[in-house]
Amino acid sequence: TGPAIGRQAERRREGMNAVHADSEPCLSLHPVVRVRLSEQLKLSKSSLWRRTHSELGAYFAALENGEPSEIGAEYKLSAARHSLLAGDVNEGFRHYYLGYKRGRNDVSGASRWSEHKTLQLFSTELVSESNSSLTPLARAQLQASRATNRIALGRSEQALPAALTSLTWFFQHACYADALQIAGPLLSMLIATGRLEIALNLIKEIEASGAAHQDKVLNAAGQSFRGYIKLLQGNSSAAEDHFLAAETVLQRPSIDQAVLFPTLSAFYCRFLIETSNLDRAIERGLQTERWREQESWQLTVDSPSLQASDAMQLGLAFLEAGQFNEARIRLDFQVTVLQQSSEWLYMPNALIARARYHLVMKEREAAFADLHLAQQLAEQSDAKLSRWEALLLFAEYHARASNKAYAHAFLDEARELGGMEEIALLRKKVDFIEALIEKSEPRRWPAS
Repeated sequence: TGPAIGRQAERRREGMNAVHADSEPCLSLHPVVRVRLSEQLKLSKSSLWRRTHSELGAYFAALENGEPSEIGAEYKLSAARHSLLAGDVNEGFRHYYLGYKRGRNDVSGASRWSEHKTLQLFSTELVSESNSSLTPLARAQLQASRATNRIALGRSEQALPAALTSLTWFFQHACYADALQIAGPLLSMLIATGRLEIALNLIKEIEASGAAHQDKVLNAAGQSFRGYIKLLQGNSSAAEDHFLAAETVLQRPSIDQAVLFPTLSAFYCRFLIETSNLDRAIERGLQTERWREQESWQLTVDSPSLQASDAMQLGLAFLEAGQFNEARIRLDFQVTVLQQSSEWLYMPNALIARARYHLVMKEREAAFADLHLAQQLAEQSDAKLSRWEALLLFAEYHARASNKAYAHAFLDEARELGGMEEIALLRKKVDFIEALIEKSEPRRWPAS
């Protein structure tokens, strides 16, 4: 074996290895050489480069059929990426938007980072009107896709201009289905970043278009968004009216239309928790779990963020009710779901919810670790609502521990962010914490 090892070492020094597959010799390049050669082929736009990626695109497209949703989603994105690297923007769009984006109704799927990597290959030059045969609608759909991807990744400031531009184009050209596909994530982002009035104005614009009146599920989603905003603004009575209007649709055993939009059960469960209707909150949360398991029409359109939100609210309801094992299962699960899918805008809320559980269980270090990470992620994504919530939970902890100076310091930091006083639900929490500081009496931790 000595001479053979010597020859292999010599080839390594030359930057290549001899590999035998099925007794047929082939050549495997050293990784450094392989990367360099790939770069040179790409820059030269050689026919070999384009042909190879075109063949790889077709290969992954053929693999996607019959695979589990998560693997199939990755294959669709791989097919799109290789088609784009081959310079075929139309085929790349077909695999990405028509194959992956429109077919993504499952919770399982590729991560947002994998999608982001694909979207980066739709360069401005490649999709420009002069260089491609993509329709104006397709270009607007790509821009909206970039926006929703950035929203999920927590890049709120980058996402907002693209979201508003594509939304305006869709409304101007009466592409209401596309407009409403971007409107949902945009509304969630506006609420998460504390822009409640802009969110309400967007809902009014959607209603004015008339699209919501023609779609029962969409109308129910709008009612849920309105209900949640009213809850944050401290108007529980109006919130309940909106939620009950949504429930008249969601509680139907079947629906006589195609379901193109998600239903939003988590907002209603949050309302029930905030209004101390715990039994109903648990019952409603468990109903959503059953819908998901049974693949009911209410969960025709699903996503990791929706599943995590449902699990979070049910977990908090169980926590408040003292069913700690059930709470822990849901609160751990929602964090895992968001981590696996890279849904970073919603991760701070998930971590804050789990931190609340840790504090109830007197697991201080675990709680503080979740809260510090939540603050960091919320700051990166400009998720003001989560930043306020994290700071108020810190303040509440120290108030209960009679650490008045720390409690006041966290309250002051929350106020310095600006805008918190405009959200009545948070003002109520501030008043509660200030009363705790004055009394300095330890009390049972609430779930919310």
